[in-house]
Amino acid sequence: MNQTQNSTDKRPRLPIRPHRHMIRMVWIAALLTGLMASCDEYDNQSITSESTVLDQPVGDASSPGNTAHPTDNGDARKEPTTNGADQNPGKDDAAVAPIDGGIGDENRDAGLIREDATVSDTDSSSPPIDASTDEDECPEDPDKTTPGVCGCGVSDTDEDGDGTLDCNDACPQDDNKTEPGLCGCGNEDPSDANANMIDCIKTHLLHRYRFDGTGSTATDSVGSAHGTIHGANAVLASGSLTLGGDVGSDYSDEGYVELPTSITDGLTNATIEAWITWRGEGDTGSALWQRVFDFGDQNGSEGNSYLFLTPQSDSGVLVGFSTDRTANGDDNVVTSTALPKNIEKHLAVVIDDDASVICLYIDGVWQGSVKMRGKLAQVSAVHCWLGRSNFTVDSEFNGSFHEFRIWDVALNDQQLSASFSAGPDYEL
Repeated sequence: MNQTQNSTDKRPRLPIRPHRHMIRMVWIAALLTGLMASCDEYDNQSITSESTVLDQPVGDASSPGNTAHPTDNGDARKEPTTNGADQNPGKDDAAVAPIDGGIGDENRDAGLIREDATVSDTDSSSPPIDASTDEDECPEDPDKTTPGVCGCGVSDTDEDGDGTLDCNDACPQDDNKTEPGLCGCGNEDPSDANANMIDCIKTHLLHRYRFDGTGSTATDSVGSAHGTIHGANAVLASGSLTLGGDVGSDYSDEGYVELPTSITDGLTNATIEAWITWRGEGDTGSALWQRVFDFGDQNGSEGNSYLFLTPQSDSGVLVGFSTDRTANGDDNVVTSTALPKNIEKHLAVVIDDDASVICLYIDGVWQGSVKMRGKLAQVSAVHCWLGRSNFTVDSEFNGSFHEFRIWDVALNDQQLSASFSAGPDYEL
């Protein structure tokens, strides 16, 4: 465009406009320089930044492309003419608007230039620091402000009063122990360094038959529930009771042991264990359904309510339980194979009334379990027999008893393993 003035138009003609991107760069550089000033250098002061007016003359506001650049306080300033006269007399400065995309608008819209054009060295909008959070080292524990000994979320208490906090006490309810030891929390450990775990529970042993006597008495070496040995073919000698397994008339010749009636009365949880050597079938009769023990009553010639153990059912070793066989049937734990013959074996039946479960163990190893429909107390233990069945058709036991025990507790895996390892002759 021709930059000379004609005689009829006294307004200055616009020079060539600086490139828009050059203007943006100048404004951004000025803004960043102000923001990087050290707050310490201008403590308790504020810096008022006035927008730089670029050297761009203002033309006729009605002419497209002409612009005025606003300052930071929002006023529009026009470039003076060469003679200092306002070429738009009487025209409101604010009416001269910047062109679209002006640098002032871009930075204002982007939040880079505030309308008050004042940069403060502090931001009063920042929330105050809560000093109380520095004092609470357990902010999520309503009961503690410091971890203490046990840490946040764990109470520093000593329930049993033994001087050891519960968080460091493996037996927090036993004031005599802080570690389970051999016998566990709540049980006194034996003084003998060679003690077996079975020593820990010996107070729970109600009846023990070691078959170390003579005559027709099966002596209870722990309690007073002595048994009576029946049958001409029953032989008590050398710490064992041997039975012949023959089928006779009304068990007149067959050997068995009669324990006192209702020997299980008052028991809820219980363990019945035996060490035996089974020989299978006898000279007459069958190997099937012989009894290690059978506690219960009869309905005619069959069992009605009972708890029994046989070394061989139609399939394998079986525990049978029923409170009323006619009405409810029975609950059985059964293995897939019969008990091995002519080998001493350890058998245990565990009745856990609390969990309503019966378990079978052989040589200290769990074999299986079944849910009980009823309780041990519902078995009417009129007949408590070793080697004889409440079903009259079944043969007597053909083999030897080395030891028989009744406990008033449901022994666990470790305890039964320890009992098996200690053997039938272990001194309790």
